[in-house]
Amino acid sequence: MLTEMITELKYPNNFIIAVYGMGGVGKTKLVEQLAWQAKKDRLFSVVAIATITDSPDLEKIQGKIAEDLDMKFNKKTKEGRAMQLRQRICSEKSILVILDDIWGKLDLTEVGIPFGDDHKGCKLVVTSRDRNVLNSEMDIQKEFRLEVLHDEDSWKLFEKMAGEVVKDFNIKPIAVEVAKLCAGLPLLIVTVAKALRKKHVSDWKDALNELKRFDQEGLHNKVYSTLELSYNFLESEELKLLFL
Repeated sequence: MLTEMITELKYPNNFIIAVYGMGGVGKTKLVEQLAWQAKKDRLFSVVAIATITDSPDLEKIQGKIAEDLDMKFNKKTKEGRAMQLRQRICSEKSILVILDDIWGKLDLTEVGIPFGDDHKGCKLVVTSRDRNVLNSEMDIQKEFRLEVLHDEDSWKLFEKMAGEVVKDFNIKPIAVEVAKLCAGLPLLIVTVAKALRKKHVSDWKDALNELKRFDQEGLHNKVYSTLELSYNFLESEELKLLFL
């Protein structure tokens, strides 16, 4: 999918590309890889990325993009900052702006992002859990749906992240069940596997029982419950801070 996205970004009339899929499926990881690849291959003069969330803070969004552009604002109002950001983006011949985790309406003009006829060298990649949000609020030229992993791929990823412990005769059957209960979501698979990689059989059994309980919840709640479980399995406060 990464290669396809890069190909689509090269088309002159593609200004906004979207990635959508349920929480935990790997949208953020994908666009981070895209940003890295775009920088490595020098596909754009500059690459900027900002996280939007369900409670977008316009000043923080502007600030993150400005940081990636190595610029500072001398205007204090949102409108003034938007004007400065717009001017700075327009000064670049080609620029990729990634807006991750959009939950609702986001006015690109208010942020200060020119696109389309206003600046044909500015390409946007946006992500959301909800395809309708993207299609109703933005003029998307190309969209990509990110799916959950199949069982075989889920297990391969889980095994890689958990390490040698899953080869233990007593742990492997439990690990297989745990991996299945991660519902093919890469975020859960990686997080749970890493949290359990140095744990004993009793910890694996506890985790399995908790995951079975979470399995009765809606998928959205299950993601957060499982992340909380993985957090609680971390041994030190230092690791917990890194996890956050």
